[in-house]
This record gives sequence, C-alpha cells and structure tokens, in this order.
Amino acid sequence: MPSDFLVDDADRATPRRARHAMSRSRRGLAPALLGVAMLAAAPAAGAQTRFDWPTQPAPIEQYGSPDECLAAVRRTRAHVLWGTREDTLSALAQARASEPAEVIAVAQRCSAHIAPDRMPPRSDAMYLQLLLIANRDSDFARLVDQRLARARSTAERGALLSSAIRMLLRATPARAAAAEALAMRLDSLGPSVITERIQAYMELGALAHQLDDSTFLMRLAPRVMALASVADSADPRTILLRAMLSMGVVALTPPRPLDVLRDSGPDAYVRFARRKGLAEASRQGFTGDTAQDLVDNVLLRGAGRPAPPLAGDYWFGRRDTMPRPAPGRVTLLAFVDHRCGVQCYPGYALLQRLHRRFGDALDIVLVAQTFGYFRLRPPPSPSEEAEMMWHYFHDDLALPGVLTVSVTAMQQLPPPDGRYLPDSSANGRSYRVSPGETRQEIPLRLVGPTGKLLYVGDATLGSESDLVKVIDAVVAYQQRSRAASSSAGRSPTQ
Repeated sequence: MPSDFLVDDADRATPRRARHAMSRSRRGLAPALLGVAMLAAAPAAGAQTRFDWPTQPAPIEQYGSPDECLAAVRRTRAHVLWGTREDTLSALAQARASEPAEVIAVAQRCSAHIAPDRMPPRSDAMYLQLLLIANRDSDFARLVDQRLARARSTAERGALLSSAIRMLLRATPARAAAAEALAMRLDSLGPSVITERIQAYMELGALAHQLDDSTFLMRLAPRVMALASVADSADPRTILLRAMLSMGVVALTPPRPLDVLRDSGPDAYVRFARRKGLAEASRQGFTGDTAQDLVDNVLLRGAGRPAPPLAGDYWFGRRDTMPRPAPGRVTLLAFVDHRCGVQCYPGYALLQRLHRRFGDALDIVLVAQTFGYFRLRPPPSPSEEAEMMWHYFHDDLALPGVLTVSVTAMQQLPPPDGRYLPDSSANGRSYRVSPGETRQEIPLRLVGPTGKLLYVGDATLGSESDLVKVIDAVVAYQQRSRAASSSAGRSPTQ
C-alpha cells in the first residue's frame, strides 16, 4: 500500500476531540460516553493505521448479468491501457486496432456462464457487445438471428438490424464484412425502414473512408444509389446521402480527379472535378443553381477559390519575408486556438504526421488570433499573448511550421450582459473560419502552388485519408514539373 494512504495518529487532534465530547455531554450523557469510548479505543500516538478499503469484487465467474461483465471488461481495459495515448493514432490505426488479450480473456470468462434466454430484454444489447469483445462472433450472429425470428413487425426487425450493425462497426476491431451482410438484410425489409438503412450506409461509408478501402466504397455505391432513389425527395437527409454518394462516385470512378491533379496540375484538377461533378449531379436529378451549389460546396468544398495572403500582426518561426501562402509552394493553413483542449489533440497529432511524411514539400502555417487572456494567467498584452501562444504550440505541443497571430477586435454585448466577445480576424473572414469553430476543432485549408484552394476541411481523423491523397497528388505534380523545368533550363511556372 503506498505511503500516501497511511494515516499518522500523531496528527489526530485528541484534545479537540475530547473538548468536543465534553461539550456534547451538556446535551446528553450518551454522546459524551461515546466520545470517551472513541478516545479509549484510539491507538497510541505515533502508530500508523490504514484506511479500510472495500473488499475485492467477486470472481468473474460469479457475475450474473452482462452489465456486471462489461464493468469488469472496462476495468481491465483501463488497467491494461493505462498511460497509452489513443488520441494520437491515425484513423486507419484506430480502425485496425484490436482488443488487448487480457480484455478478451475477461470477456470470454465472464460471458461463458451467462444464459441469454434468461436475460431480460434490456440486457440484449449489453450481452451482444460482450460477445464481440470476447471474439464470439458466431454466437453474436446466432443471437441476432434468434431475436429477429421473435420480432413481431418489420419496424422491430429494422431496429434490431440497425443496432447490430452499429455494434459491429464500433467494435474493436470493426467487423466490416458482417456489418455489410446485415445491411443487405436490412435492405430486404423495404422502404418502411428507410431511416435505419440511411444510417447504416452512412456509417459503412465512414468506415470505408477510415480504412481507405476504395473497393469497399465502390461495392457500397450501387446499393446507396438504389436507396437514394427510394427515399423521399423532400427529406433533407436524402440530399445529404446523394451528395455523399456523388463525392464517392466522382472520386473513385475513372478517370479520377486525383489522377488529373497528379498529371495535369491544380487548375486542370478543379476544372475536371467541377465538370464531372455537374454531370453526376445532373444524372441524379439536380440541375441549375442546386447542382452548382452541390458541386462547389459539397463536392469541391470551395476548391478553386483564390487564397488571399495572410495578414498577421505577429510572426514566429519565419526565416524569410515571403507572404504566406507562398507562391509556388504547397501550403497547409491550420487555424489553431489555445482555448481548444483535448478535443484538438488528434488534430495536433495529424499535423505532426503530415510534417513527418512530406517534410519541406509541405509548408505548414499555424494561424491564430488573440483573445485577451491565456489559460489561467492574468490578461496579457497582445504581444505577450502571441509570445505565449508560440511557446505553447511550438515548445509544449511540438507543432511544426510557422505561427502568425492577429490581434482580435472585441465586441461588447449590449446591457445588461456587457460581456466582450472576440470578433473574427481578417484571416478568419478571408478563409471563412469563426472563433467558435476553432474552439472545438482545427480548420484546415490546403493551398496549391498556383495560389488557389485545393482542400477545405478540418483536422479530424475521418478526413486524413482524403487530405493525404490530395497533398500526395499535388506534391508529385510539383516535383515532376520542377524536374521538367530544370531539364529544360527554365523556372517552373505552375
């Protein structure tokens, strides 16, 4: 037992306790006698005693319900993974991760003696989760079939299948093949479970992006197309679903926009992607301004717009006086915020991975603004806050790239509130980034060597694969263009 948990009886306030007992004797003899008894039973001064800790939990084999077993699994997982940092893993690494052997063993021992037929219905979901952790996938499938056979309506069967698909996709590791098979069974239930089918295919598509599995995405595309044609056109989720499908079809079917980016450069890439996106939108029934808006804001997400130069009041880590984004360079703008806590750690790790992968071929610029305070320190001046941010992002978090900081104009709310709120900086307005957005995530803007946007998104794990592909393609084009220009004896123009 650690010494921190020991109690030194010499620190007990014995005289004070005696006086307290005497004062209470005026209100009755029993309390006084109780206080005297407590003093008499106290150990001698200088002796050490331990806290009374609760008894050890019962053996795993004595747990009689899935929630008790899952609690044991969570305790084991927390013990085994203590000190590890999962928030720095890539999306692909997280999707392919597996449960520790100790966790699987506990789940197997605990689930072996539970009789599913004797469980109340509310325990079904927990027991199914336990089976997946224990790698008892065949038992999971058998229990799902039994529950489906007992379902009394199509809606109930749809809810059961949707829940099972969600469990399979969120298991460690994710069971993509089994989830896809259940999604096909969900399709057979028809349009009455359209909501469950939409949700299932959106989660399947997200996993396919995480796994970077283009074959999986292409296999899903025809089924999602059929689903979109059945769904109610007045439902806004239908538009979202068709937009997601459009992005997948445009990006995956040959000729692919990324191939054009790698072979012909950023400008040709944007023109080709817009033309192919409009054709796909027209094929799905979108025309006019609706199709244009769908392509520009959903498919291209602003790619092709000019990227204005950054206007910073303070610069750190810059070795030259060139504007940023620098002409002829591939630049990634990361809008960082010292107010963003643990939810931004995965994004910070993403920036570090990109720097290790691309090195000097990718110019990373951290874009920040002042807020009139820094953590729990007194309100600093703008220059002091900018200096604190540089030490925080560069020294503490080890983020790559240069940092530019803009002094923020504050706006005061009318009485009786009177609070001061930060306004968007000039850089935020130029790139459509708000202070509220940077407090929760890290918006990213990729600028090509021609000074136009190529990617608009954020530093989430789900977008890492797409972002890396775009950077790979534009860097490959730039390197080949420079090599051709050098051999011809002229400077590269694009």
